[in-house]
Amino acid sequence: MGNSGRSSLFVGSYTVSLPHVAARGEGVTLLELDHASGRLSRVSVLNDVRNPSYLALGRGGRWIYAVEELSEAEGASVVTIMVDRQTGRMQTVSRMGALGDYPCHLTVSGDGRQVFLANYASGSVVSYATDEKGLPKGPGQILRREGSGPDRYRQTGPHAHQVLTSPDGNSIIVCDLGTDEIGIYPLADGRIGTSASDTVRLVPGSLPRHAVQSEDGEHIFVVTEASSTMVTCIKTSSGFVRANEISTLPPDCSAVSACSAVRLHPGGRYLYAANRGHDTIAAFSVGSNGALSRIGWFDTRGAIPRDFAIDPSGRFMAVANQDGHSLSVHEIDGQDGSLRPIGETFPIGSPACVMWA
Repeated sequence: MGNSGRSSLFVGSYTVSLPHVAARGEGVTLLELDHASGRLSRVSVLNDVRNPSYLALGRGGRWIYAVEELSEAEGASVVTIMVDRQTGRMQTVSRMGALGDYPCHLTVSGDGRQVFLANYASGSVVSYATDEKGLPKGPGQILRREGSGPDRYRQTGPHAHQVLTSPDGNSIIVCDLGTDEIGIYPLADGRIGTSASDTVRLVPGSLPRHAVQSEDGEHIFVVTEASSTMVTCIKTSSGFVRANEISTLPPDCSAVSACSAVRLHPGGRYLYAANRGHDTIAAFSVGSNGALSRIGWFDTRGAIPRDFAIDPSGRFMAVANQDGHSLSVHEIDGQDGSLRPIGETFPIGSPACVMWA
């Protein structure tokens, strides 16, 4: 899998239709990118995982974890997949219940000893410890959030859309789309604190979806789904505060659009957000104080970019175009952060998540 001129990436796709997606996916697909040509090729497919809408890489790269975005009654779970690094063959080795409805995001602690997942419909976060091999083991801890927002269709209760671990590993960060809050909870001895140590309240009805924290821990950047904005939160002596907000869309944009994902470039100089509807990646440069300046907007070459990822070297970006049923690859200019499309788009059914190996 991969060499100096090639990189591997995993794609999770919807296999069961939901109100927001007409599923055409096969499950989890492993692809390989040829750096010179920009060509993507299929290595293997694992089709016994349903709606793997988010993926996370386990320690050592031997495992990947996937959510199965379903109701709890239908078997919502976190799945552990073993990857043969020589052949690329994937095999499901374990399933643990999500302990909630419609998990849509998961992450792994820096030491690989815990897996966290966000249950969107239940508004809860679940934590599983992992054994010495990296397999999640029970019982899981459930963190239940409360609250609502002004949107009577989307915010009748909490909706955990993402869970992150802080760079120092001492806390988790929860994006709650249902309450317009970023909740920060202490993490110690493998347990999540039952009460938030800090809460950042965003504009009511803005629907915070995803966030990313700077490596020094001083800034949290949040994309809002309804407002299509990038919100910068700055760490102060009393906690994080909302400092400024900038649109992810051009001033003359008339398209109906909603943000999906946000990523920092390695080194933290550039910040990117995906616009579903405008179907672009918005690029920003990051100042020393977290201030953002627009670089531009770059076509994703497909409809409804639900997710994107930057490879560890910072050279390439892969974009999952959910309704375009395609994956596109772009080369990142290290001097100015702009994007250049490379290769042809790769056809793949309803991709929801992309992750570099």
